[in-house]
Amino acid sequence: MKAGAQRSGRWSRGWRLVRATLALFGLLALATLSLGFTQVPWRLYRALGDGGPPLAGAPDWIVVLGGGGIPSESGLIRCYYGAEAAHRYPEARVMVCLPSEGDPEDGSVGLMKRELVLRGVEGARIEMESRGRSTREQALRAAELIGPDFAEQGVLLVTSVEHTRRAALSFRRAGFEHVSGAAAFNVSAESDMQATETDLESDGGRAARAVQESMKLRYDYWNQMNYLGRAAREGVALAYYRWRGWLP
Repeated sequence: MKAGAQRSGRWSRGWRLVRATLALFGLLALATLSLGFTQVPWRLYRALGDGGPPLAGAPDWIVVLGGGGIPSESGLIRCYYGAEAAHRYPEARVMVCLPSEGDPEDGSVGLMKRELVLRGVEGARIEMESRGRSTREQALRAAELIGPDFAEQGVLLVTSVEHTRRAALSFRRAGFEHVSGAAAFNVSAESDMQATETDLESDGGRAARAVQESMKLRYDYWNQMNYLGRAAREGVALAYYRWRGWLP
């Protein structure tokens, strides 16, 4: 009897712990989902786009860091902003960084170079760095490619918004003394995206009309959750880089 009562007590305590754990995770999930109705995710995302103070003058190098390959959303938008920077600073050299196997001209980093050329950047200005497989390695390989005086060179980093802070800090940790990040922000459509059921010539009821006319439900919420996911992922990457000693 006593042993049975002890087993029953342990089972009861274990079940209460499971229920408490599930309740905690449920509350955390609700809290996370509710953040999509606030500006918190956007503020976190925007804060990661801080690449430090601007350079004192024109950059000597514009370094475009590769994203998820090319063509891809991150790769193309970084090349777009990289080309814009190259036109703004015509005396600066340009470097594209993306891991590539074999001849860089035939790999992904070569595609980045060709994308810049298509956008009007002279091919002779562009150097390719194809060995770095992480932001840390890209910083080290970029220093080697620039040469012994790399620390004195002004470097403008072009990368995705959430990656800007970590990239700038990684390059400073690698020895670059004059580096600033340029975040490649997406630009929203100019047109008003709000449409009414009258515009669509249909009637789905009051609830359907409310959803159709609400920018918050159709777009804003999902954008905020996207920002939150990107910020969470980058937060983990920053913590890992800090743990490895790759940030100043």
